[in-house]
Amino acid sequence: MKFNHLRRFVAVAERGSMRSAARELGIPQPVITRSIQELERELGVQLFERSINGIVLTPIAEKILRRAKVMETEMERTLEEVDQYKGKEVGTLTIGLSSGAHVGILPKVLAPFRKRYPKVRIKVVEGLFPKLETDIRDGIIELYVGPIPRERFGADLTVDLLFENQRIIVGRQGHPLSQATSIMDLKDAQWVATPVMMDSENEVNAIYTAVDMPPPNIVAQASSGLSILSIVASSDLLAPLPHLWSDFISSTKFACIIPIKQTTFSPPICVARQSRLLLSPPGQFFTDLVHRVAVNHKRSLVSSVESGGTLPPPL
Repeated sequence: MKFNHLRRFVAVAERGSMRSAARELGIPQPVITRSIQELERELGVQLFERSINGIVLTPIAEKILRRAKVMETEMERTLEEVDQYKGKEVGTLTIGLSSGAHVGILPKVLAPFRKRYPKVRIKVVEGLFPKLETDIRDGIIELYVGPIPRERFGADLTVDLLFENQRIIVGRQGHPLSQATSIMDLKDAQWVATPVMMDSENEVNAIYTAVDMPPPNIVAQASSGLSILSIVASSDLLAPLPHLWSDFISSTKFACIIPIKQTTFSPPICVARQSRLLLSPPGQFFTDLVHRVAVNHKRSLVSSVESGGTLPPPL
């Protein structure tokens, strides 16, 4: 089985036509067609069917596509590491980041990473663990930074705990509950849930359960930071967000942190990757930078305690 055949198969599957795949790869369409035909003969199965919208994957091809993407990713990573060994520090680092990691961690590691690896392209995929889990476990995403429910840890993942994930509660500027100091004050609030856990409503339910309150009124769900902020800024809905959002929220004019005194916790912030695959040199350097940010974050929490705040339980 030739690597080029797999690469062309993936391109056709993602683009939905031979012509678009040929244009993307910069090769003649007949070459794409021959590659698909040779791959079908070698595997003994049909890979595509025609439909009114073009060509679509057959059921068996959908299974092959997942493995082909993994093989393509690993081959590209191998070739990049060979170039890096030769002193050519080029390639692509694909990372998955939760919204909290986007605003609280990425800005602190991007500059030193770019200084060390100026020719390495960073491909950032935003999402929480449930959304990105398959690509993380398959190694298509080289590393993930964000919250992971502890029940989702597994032998196929290498997971490093960075720090406990303390929540803040966020509402729009001028929210009627903007001066609330107790969760009891939020009994009539409406909420937008975020799917950190498989059951996204638990993110909000846990806040109320901690003080023996009835279930909250959850009226929306969002899976990205932009969606959450858009909903919060344009309504009276509240959202539970990671403590990593604090500086960003404090610097904006469209949202505020509700000054609740009780401390609530969410799944911990982690770095995760596929256990069987070694990190590339850029991936390892990025991970080292993330750990440095985590150390500084924990120090800031200690300073908060010394100033009268609260400290999360030890890792």
